[in-house]
Amino acid sequence: PRYSLKNVERLYRPKRNASDGIDVNDAASSVVGYEAWLADGDPDRLNALAAYNRDDCESTAELAAWLREAFPERAAADDDDASDENDETDLAPEVPSLEDVERDEVFTMVSNSTKLPNCAREAVVGWIDYHKREQRPVWRQRRDWLEAPGWDLAEDERCLGACRSSRFVRGPKAGARSTRSVFKLSFETPQPTRLRPGDAVALRDDRALGAPTLRATLVALDASKGEVEVSCAESPPDPCSVVPDDYVNPAPLPRAVLRNARKLAEGVRCGALEAFVERRRPVFQGVSQETNGDVLAPFDDGDRSTAAVAAIRSLAPGSVLAVQGPPGTGKTRLAAAAIAGLLEDGKRVAVSAPSHATAAHAMNAALAAVAGEPPRTVKVGARRQRDAASTEDPEALLARTEGVE
Repeated sequence: PRYSLKNVERLYRPKRNASDGIDVNDAASSVVGYEAWLADGDPDRLNALAAYNRDDCESTAELAAWLREAFPERAAADDDDASDENDETDLAPEVPSLEDVERDEVFTMVSNSTKLPNCAREAVVGWIDYHKREQRPVWRQRRDWLEAPGWDLAEDERCLGACRSSRFVRGPKAGARSTRSVFKLSFETPQPTRLRPGDAVALRDDRALGAPTLRATLVALDASKGEVEVSCAESPPDPCSVVPDDYVNPAPLPRAVLRNARKLAEGVRCGALEAFVERRRPVFQGVSQETNGDVLAPFDDGDRSTAAVAAIRSLAPGSVLAVQGPPGTGKTRLAAAAIAGLLEDGKRVAVSAPSHATAAHAMNAALAAVAGEPPRTVKVGARRQRDAASTEDPEALLARTEGVE
């Protein structure tokens, strides 16, 4: 089942009507509509965007009212819990961690900084606590998987539950740095799963729920036979369940945010980061800056994607050109073309992304767009194996590419 706001609205309100003349009916169309409004300034389009967002807010309030009316005993219990939480007379004072102390200190520095314009202060303040908030759902889901019985995980398409009969298949390859061996597990069929060869997984001992897991890589999967091969450092527990291992240590991200937020608050020059948070217009080398609001105008020959690549190649040092858009609008294709162009200009390019798979996907696209001899390419870190059976996994594809280290 799907639980987005628009999917549950049928429980408490009639179906929404499309905006008159302007198609703004979901998150993707609102993003596209906003970009269109920036380009054409159509007041009807802006009114449709405002109406869509207002409708979302009103629908959220209606959902809360409906839940309280439909489940009055739960609402009363929540009110009692809130009262208990507010009564702190019997609670020992909480001892803040060093991380909390530093975050509060930097938060105060940024909030009171006179060296940042208002827009930059708002952006940086929002970053400071972002990664801590974002990591909570990941931990919650992982905890649920580690504590669920195997038969329950067998019903979850993100996992493989109650696997048995661990059998040794082969040891580490001769001369390889990896010390992992491959083992075959069996599971009851039918058991549909979204797991694919190349995925990083964790093997959970079904006899010791909540115990530490064994990290592994899914090497091969035959759902019709109920067989899966995994690569890991030791023999898997029997029985065990296979769950996604998509947790990434978040500590470096908030540390980097605090370090850069402190620099910005103190007025230290931060180049492109400073230009980004202050929303400065991009500056191009050898190009007139009179663009009448359209930063791509000096490069536009009728193809906006080509114009964006040309603009990126002409950026002055310390300047930023931000590109945004919903899925499927060509951001990766544009990034690949821009990277290929920068490499042709003799520049070195660093690619970063929220996940290894996303970074590998962008690098694969960029290498495919490079004309002539492929450049020296270095990938830092990996969550996939070179010998994974999948031909679609972006990290496995990148690892097999000639010249990639």
